Amino acid sequence: MKTWSCGSVAEVSGAAARARGSVFGWPRVIGPERAAEVRARRAQGETLASSAASLGVSRTSVSRCLDGAASRATTAPAAPPSGGIAGDES
Repeated sequence: MKTWSCGSVAEVSGAAARARGSVFGWPRVIGPERAAEVRARRAQGETLASSAASLGVSRTSVSRCLDGAASRATTAPAAPPSGGIAGDES
């Protein structure tokens, strides 16, 4: 009989749900069209606060849009640094 740990059950069920087309997390406030508008406004020197106010979203949402935080959440984590264990001088 196969036993599962809590982490692996969540990973398997999450992968199965994504395969069925489920989307996790909060819906995006700034879609691709509005993101292009935000980037254009910022390139023209408009502040985050004024862009946010004119779009009716928070300044944090505009900042995340510019930083690409949403895309970083879906990418694989960075590889650990090469070398030995920290503090291992041998």
